Amino acid sequence: MEEKSPLLWIFAIVLALILIGGGIYYWYFYIKGKETVKPISTEEALKTLTETPTIEVGGASNPVENKLPETNPIEKTNPFKPINPFK
Repeated sequence: MEEKSPLLWIFAIVLALILIGGGIYYWYFYIKGKETVKPISTEEALKTLTETPTIEVGGASNPVENKLPETNPIEKTNPFKPINPFK
């Protein structure tokens, strides 16, 4: 087998050190640095949700209310209603 060049070994060691350093940096600043959220009980969550004020919707919730003509497609489906072709 051929002897590996020392340049390849140096490149592999530098790459390994960069990957290890990047992993430590990521773990320290992104995972460990985040605040952990304390789990709360169901009673505390219910109390928090019921104390939160709700937003009142002002005005009409339907903007086209009383502005569209009344069209009922069921009444206009058969224009020949008095004529029965099967009698």
